Amino acid sequence: MTTSSPDQKRIQALDARSYKMFQFPADLGAHAMLLVFNKYSYGSRNSIAGTSYSPSQLQSSIMLPLPENLLDNMGFKVNGVELGLSGAMTAGAASGAAGLAKSIANAGSVGDIGNALSAATGASSAESFLKGLGSASAAGFLKEALSAAAPGVQKGLEVGTGYAFNPYQALAFEGVNLRAFTFDWTLSPQSQKESDIIKNIISNIKRNIHPSYANSAGVNNRNTAGRTFLQYPSFLNITILGSPAGHVIRFKPCMVSQFQVNYNGAGETAFLEGGVPAVYKLSMSISEAEIWTKDDFPADNSSSNVAVQQSSASARSGIFS
Repeated sequence: MTTSSPDQKRIQALDARSYKMFQFPADLGAHAMLLVFNKYSYGSRNSIAGTSYSPSQLQSSIMLPLPENLLDNMGFKVNGVELGLSGAMTAGAASGAAGLAKSIANAGSVGDIGNALSAATGASSAESFLKGLGSASAAGFLKEALSAAAPGVQKGLEVGTGYAFNPYQALAFEGVNLRAFTFDWTLSPQSQKESDIIKNIISNIKRNIHPSYANSAGVNNRNTAGRTFLQYPSFLNITILGSPAGHVIRFKPCMVSQFQVNYNGAGETAFLEGGVPAVYKLSMSISEAEIWTKDDFPADNSSSNVAVQQSSASARSGIFS
């Protein structure tokens, strides 16, 4: 009895559903990109594509060759900021009080908070701790207030004394960008049948990436009352087939932000018998619906290359000793 690969199980699960499936070309091979359109669901935005498919949510699936580019691009919002003296002092206090903050968050009563403050700071009460923090930062706040109220005075002091006020530059992490991708395919049909398949694929993509009027029952969507709301387009789940997990890009549910079809993909007007285009160029831009965090990347518990590095270090030590 043969065991199905994860890709085969994924496709078998899709085959069992009564919905539209498309594939181009027929002899696609082991490596492919699987596009699965699902009904929009806010709750599924954080799921990894390919892990499971809900029968009630499935719209259609499309199997295409791997696109011309598979660039995994992760962006983060990291900006330089000027903390100023008071900000730097506050940051220092906050850094030293990381354990204190956790204790306060887990405190069950006002008394527990006071005990946490006393244990972390040596202060006899929360009041004395806060007073100490206030007096330590008072000079910084006063100087920055003077600079804001009369900038010329602050600059005059700096120019006259030859000492510039330290802006306390720091890096501030402000979040994670949603990943965005653009995929390009060049599809060349060899027969009228393959041309029809490409036509159906394009039509299916267009249908799934557009919204619909969410009209109330009995309201004609041709009039204004029937066009009050738009129902979200389908989510797109993307899986790379033919490669072991972890060796290729993984995707979270996406929405298509742009879809282009060049029916003159050969660079010049070219048609097959029957008047169908000889080459189609498809371009799809997508954005994921949820950011990635450390929790989305399981820890690798396999053997590392530390031993190799140590061995190399020992060899170098022997050479230069």
